[in-house]
Amino acid sequence: MGTPGISDYFDRFKSLRDLLHSPLVWLSVVAAFLYSSWPWAFILDPSVGRHSLASELEAPHHPYNWLFIAMDVLTGVVLLGIGWWQLRKHSGEVPRILIWSYLSFGFLVAVAALTPLVCDPTAQNCGPLIHNYRILIHGIASVASVIFLLAALVGVTHQAHKKSTRRHTAAIFSVLLLGWLLFGIGSAYGILSHSPFGNSLQYFFITLCSFSLVAVVAYIESHRLLAKRA
Repeated sequence: MGTPGISDYFDRFKSLRDLLHSPLVWLSVVAAFLYSSWPWAFILDPSVGRHSLASELEAPHHPYNWLFIAMDVLTGVVLLGIGWWQLRKHSGEVPRILIWSYLSFGFLVAVAALTPLVCDPTAQNCGPLIHNYRILIHGIASVASVIFLLAALVGVTHQAHKKSTRRHTAAIFSVLLLGWLLFGIGSAYGILSHSPFGNSLQYFFITLCSFSLVAVVAYIESHRLLAKRA
């Protein structure tokens, strides 16, 4: 791997400048803020914000559930729009599957929001899963969405490490992957030790997903802009 020259740093600066002027990157930031709606829980629904899963914010028996549902649905809509444009303008430098991966994340986030938990707030459990299709759809969509986002992040990280002039970019993605690993370790520790970290771990993960989303979209967009400039 060679040492980047002056022209490489100049190209990197131009790429960063182009990214900051890209509507798609800013739309991904909007989607990330919509997805990370959990800070609003401490104002609009403090009991859930402090003690329950973020998914419960969308349950019918909670105040402002419509707002949290709308924010997740809008996350999906915005990402579908970004993905449609990037597929339409695909340069061939980045595998299309990476775009489809974050598109699937956005679609499944919207699906999970439109099938919110419907358990009675006084119930200890939600009954047999086989008889509650909403819980099944919500659960499957929620888990699958983060798997697709992780797949996109891993794929982009691999692409970044292949580029000799993108070592700083690769380092950023490696840090994001480290965050996912720490979340996995923390979750496993909480389950095995019966000492969960409370809501702090899930909010860390939601925020991490938001940063990952913007990073993936920005990386793919940078390649499209480079191909356009060439």
